[in-house]
Amino acid sequence: MRWVDYEDDIRDSQKTLASLKIKRSEMESRANQLRANGLDTNILDARAREKLFVSRPNELVIFLDHTP
Repeated sequence: MRWVDYEDDIRDSQKTLASLKIKRSEMESRANQLRANGLDTNILDARAREKLFVSRPNELVIFLDHTP
């Protein structure tokens, strides 16, 4: 009985590890975009304006409803 429980735990841990590796890869990719030598100023500008809820003069902002 205990051996089966261990095998289930190992399988669950392997799934969790695979998921975390994918998340880490995504986060590393996003972090690389913010490094000084690879900084994409367009992405930085868009994200900053999105997070701070600001826009440029004479810029039209359209809010979309993402609910199904």
